[in-house]
Amino acid sequence: MKKLICIFIASLTVLNLAACTFNVQNAPGEKEDIQNTHAELPVDQADIETSDVTVNSDIEIEDNKDADNLEPIDYSFYEGRWERTFVHSSLNGQFTISNADEEGFDFVGEFFYYSHSGDSAGRAVFTSENEAVFEDKSELGEGYIYFTFEEDMLTVTTEGFISGMGMNVSVPGYYTKGEPEYTNANVIENTFSEEDLELIKSLLGEDYEDIFVNDSECGSVVSDETVLTDGRKARVIGCIVPTMYGWMGYRMIITEDEMIYFLHERDIFKTNDPDCDDKSYMFELLGEEDLG
Repeated sequence: MKKLICIFIASLTVLNLAACTFNVQNAPGEKEDIQNTHAELPVDQADIETSDVTVNSDIEIEDNKDADNLEPIDYSFYEGRWERTFVHSSLNGQFTISNADEEGFDFVGEFFYYSHSGDSAGRAVFTSENEAVFEDKSELGEGYIYFTFEEDMLTVTTEGFISGMGMNVSVPGYYTKGEPEYTNANVIENTFSEEDLELIKSLLGEDYEDIFVNDSECGSVVSDETVLTDGRKARVIGCIVPTMYGWMGYRMIITEDEMIYFLHERDIFKTNDPDCDDKSYMFELLGEEDLG
């Protein structure tokens, strides 16, 4: 009897284990439904998620292509001799640039205002690919020289006190590596006719180049028409060379009957008028007083 009771208890245990096993096997069916939820999502939602991954991948690839296509900066473009342009030839200037790299460049500059001059030298630092600045510090003050490179032109501006400059000498302007253009180019040809030049050359002789050509090219030439005190029509031409008073420059009258009266700053007077023997007559024709 005791043995039968033990067998009965063992049978009950086996039946309970079988029931538990049946329940566990059903549970994964529920879990499987949860795991496969994504597979049951609408197709467009799945496409959006896939599309996002694809776009991000394209952006990374494009960025890599841009990086690969970047060309190194040719710093030799900045180097060389840059000359000031669009100014009078007596206001010329130049920068010589060397040792350009990613940080900046060395420069030496020389500038003119007629006979006055100035100079500057140092190392400018790049603030962008086409802009640089030089800080000029001296006992007299502080200033800045700004360089802007655009194609074949260098634009220079300044701020504050720039050391090393003579009276009226300045640094700002446009600079080119090519042939500079001067506002007084061909001033002689534009002011005088060929007949005028033949008369002047005959009058001045061997002094023609020294006191006429050189002064005309260095100075500022102005021509005006007038009527002289004796009634003749004439042109009055003045040549002024700032900083060179008493040494360079002239005043000239050319009349309609081809008489020339020429007075140079060095007190050289010449005329082809046989009735005139000194410069005082020239002032009389102009209605002015001879101040000596």
